[in-house]
Amino acid sequence: MPEPTSMQILDTVIKVGLGALVTGVVSYLISEKNRQHDVEKTKWESRKYILLEATNSAQQYFSSASKLLAALDGVSKDIESNGQPYSDYKKFLKVKDESYVDATGDLERCYALLLILVGDNSEASKKIWEYQEEVSSLRKSVFRSSAGLNIPTQHEISRYRENLSNLRKDFYCSLRKNVGLNNA
Repeated sequence: MPEPTSMQILDTVIKVGLGALVTGVVSYLISEKNRQHDVEKTKWESRKYILLEATNSAQQYFSSASKLLAALDGVSKDIESNGQPYSDYKKFLKVKDESYVDATGDLERCYALLLILVGDNSEASKKIWEYQEEVSSLRKSVFRSSAGLNIPTQHEISRYRENLSNLRKDFYCSLRKNVGLNNA
């Protein structure tokens, strides 16, 4: 076997070294791309968790308000069909109102999560407070009347139901838009 010349040795070193260098650079670039993908995936998972928690809290709050409205609707129907509500309606409405008041903690939690997720000036943040203001208006007219409980008419309840339904829908649509799920 003949002795390799210094040119042959240099040629082999350059080929091996250049191959190793190319392999190292490509490996680094692939590793960096995978790391960036993992970071983005982790960010998305965190945002998804916050979104689900905010949505769950909002749903709990909306459900409680709907139950209060349904209770008022039942009492209103009794008044319109019988001329008066059943005798225990005050206690019944008080329980539903207390449940609603307890659910305002869900509203606060939802708002806090929205602050983290999309900020204070988001449309979703505004819509959930508009919803709360509409329910507060209803509660004020019913429970803060100087003549005792002021039960709304079926027509008034229908108007509240429509307004609240539209605000709830607007909240979810704006939340979807605010978190970038328009095309998902």
